[in-house]
Amino acid sequence: SVSIGRFGPYVKHNNQFFSLPKGEELADINLDRAIEIILEKRKKDKERVIKKFDEKPGLMILNGRYGPYISYEKKNYRIPKTVDPKELTIEACEKIIKGTAKTSGKKTVKKTKKR
Repeated sequence: SVSIGRFGPYVKHNNQFFSLPKGEELADINLDRAIEIILEKRKKDKERVIKKFDEKPGLMILNGRYGPYISYEKKNYRIPKTVDPKELTIEACEKIIKGTAKTSGKKTVKKTKKR
């Protein structure tokens, strides 16, 4: 089925939702185009995982919106641009994870005096 939801138009198949690309009209979607959208999304999801490690099931190298990154224990770590994500080993991933500085996530704003 095709419908409009909170985040825009989508195709629903087997209780999964597939967003329509921008610029496509809801009325222009036929069965063949809906199947294309579903297959494109499934292909994109398969390409998301670059590498998994059997020794550490929680450690994965993923392809994200802003480039490749390491996902470990529900936290994400940026991979430097000089490193090839396909060539990373468990030891190299652990080094990147340990090298990432822990921040509180709060930004402080310096106040200026008004005169």
